[in-house]
Amino acid sequence: MTPVPPATLDGLDALPGEQFRQVLELLAALAESASPKSETSKYLTVRDAAAYCRVAVQTIYNNRRYIARMPGVRKLLFTREALDTWLATRRKSRRKQK
Repeated sequence: MTPVPPATLDGLDALPGEQFRQVLELLAALAESASPKSETSKYLTVRDAAAYCRVAVQTIYNNRRYIARMPGVRKLLFTREALDTWLATRRKSRRKQK
């Protein structure tokens, strides 16, 4: 079996104008459909929550008992509202310590 070379965009400019336009439209449609799932889902995973809060993943794990999460599911899932509430209370408690 002969190995298949990786797909590249080299030589696209050699395509006739109409084919080049079609390839660009297909690439644009593919890029649109590959949007992050966190924007479409109501719940965020631990990684998505960490990115949303701009903290380390371990910080989310360490504070999971203080953040409201989806009950009855083994996987940790959070809503943006719960994360916003946790961030607001976290900021208030930090101000009191200073």
